[in-house]
Amino acid sequence: MEEFFIKSIPFPGFREYPPHFMYPSGVILITFILVSWTSVFGFLFYAELGNTYLSPADNPPAYSGATCKDVLVSNTGSYLATRQGLWEGRSGFDYADAAYALASSSWKMDQGYYTQAMNGLRDYLIYVGQETSKSDLSRNLLYWFSFITLADPDNFANRVTLVGDPSIAFNRQNIFGTISSVHGECQLDNQITSFDKANGIISLSIPYLDYNNSSNCLAAGNPIYLGYNKFITGNNFKINLDVYSLVTALAVNLNVLPFNGLIEVKTFRSNFTFSDGSIALISRYFNPKFPGMTPIVCVVNVYCFLQVGPANYAVPFFHHIGNSTDLPQSCDCNRMTKENKADPYHQCNRFLFLTGFYFYAYNGVEPLEEFFRRNATTSHTLSYYPAFAASAFGQVSSNYSHFQDPTVREEMYHFCQTSYANCTMITFSLYDVLNPDWSISEHYYQLLTGACQDQITPSYESW
Repeated sequence: MEEFFIKSIPFPGFREYPPHFMYPSGVILITFILVSWTSVFGFLFYAELGNTYLSPADNPPAYSGATCKDVLVSNTGSYLATRQGLWEGRSGFDYADAAYALASSSWKMDQGYYTQAMNGLRDYLIYVGQETSKSDLSRNLLYWFSFITLADPDNFANRVTLVGDPSIAFNRQNIFGTISSVHGECQLDNQITSFDKANGIISLSIPYLDYNNSSNCLAAGNPIYLGYNKFITGNNFKINLDVYSLVTALAVNLNVLPFNGLIEVKTFRSNFTFSDGSIALISRYFNPKFPGMTPIVCVVNVYCFLQVGPANYAVPFFHHIGNSTDLPQSCDCNRMTKENKADPYHQCNRFLFLTGFYFYAYNGVEPLEEFFRRNATTSHTLSYYPAFAASAFGQVSSNYSHFQDPTVREEMYHFCQTSYANCTMITFSLYDVLNPDWSISEHYYQLLTGACQDQITPSYESW
């Protein structure tokens, strides 16, 4: 033991000292070295325990743990996904099958947040799918056009939508425009209806002189309320309908799109005083899915309108032609058989639409206020009947003379009559005759059986 101790003294010179000096000196040196080594090792060891190492967030869990930290990648861009669970860029992905679109801007998320967000999204899609299983094609298309959920509740830039685009779905082989009122249809030989697909604008071009010489046209309203200005429009004037604005306003009014899915243009916010002295907040909004759309005018958190001409506000409508081209018979999901619903060529699944708006050719908002207070919530359903009578189908129907009967017309237009003025309706018929098409997106997603069925919810396995 003594020999081991002497050999352990770190400096050989100390080993030559007399025993009474060598032993205490050796103990001091050995103790100093042991304490120093232990201190340095312990410091480095505990410092190392506090370190974390970066690993890709998509690595298997075996690569992460107490000493690993995920790298959150910043995602910016637009990404498509199919109902089969395939994201854009994955093997097997097909653009024509893309049903969902994710828009992101500098969005970071870990695995837990991503899982939570995707589960919440699927729950919302299930709810929407249940609604579409009991609704006709026109209402279901509003979901495809307007569905939005924010992946990041505080950032509109990070959102999930469905791929529906009204400029695609409304691009039919035939487009027919009509002005009508309780007094009859204003149908002129030289009027022209067109659709600017690139900008989503349906236009009805009307020769002013012909309009001014038609009693039915004049009964529908003074053309200045439709945008006519002899110094600007000349001998023809146009009635324009922004389909993006139409579907957005209507989706809000029918509770398809919540107000928090819109972006407010706060510059236009103002108070509006009703005739009874009550005050409502008025503002303009747009849908972030449709940049460049004409803003819609809304009574905040209540109802939305389109703006027509320089100062008039209009109520939008959008209907499927129904189960008949001869009579206004809406598609009833309870009466459609399983075979009907599965048949793309069944009339309720074909893209045959009536859309447009109605307004009051009146210098003031009193008629619109009266209408709004009375039956704004039920007006959309009731607008189907006069829209059908004014449509391309109603004009050639075997029941045309019935539609022109004054008593019948009073009944059809009663829903929008006020003590100030009757409404004027602008109806556009959109339909295919040959080679029907079911495209609803820029990548031509085909909504073959969109009536009364859930074509939105993904399966649990694919999700």
